[in-house]
Amino acid sequence: HREAAARLFALVRIGTPVEIESSLPEDATYGRMVQRLDQSRDPDPPRSLLLSPSWFKDPPGPLLVEQ
Repeated sequence: HREAAARLFALVRIGTPVEIESSLPEDATYGRMVQRLDQSRDPDPPRSLLLSPSWFKDPPGPLLVEQ
């Protein structure tokens, strides 16, 4: 998801090692409780948008929400 990357980068400092795994031990415990989003039928964004600089801008609004 586009905003997920922006939120992750807002949490870490430059130089922080980030490991992106395809599976983690928590997946066996909590993974089955997570509701999956089916985006397989969503249309692809226009190619012109994907190649434009606007694709790399942060989404509007706060990246982190205090709870």
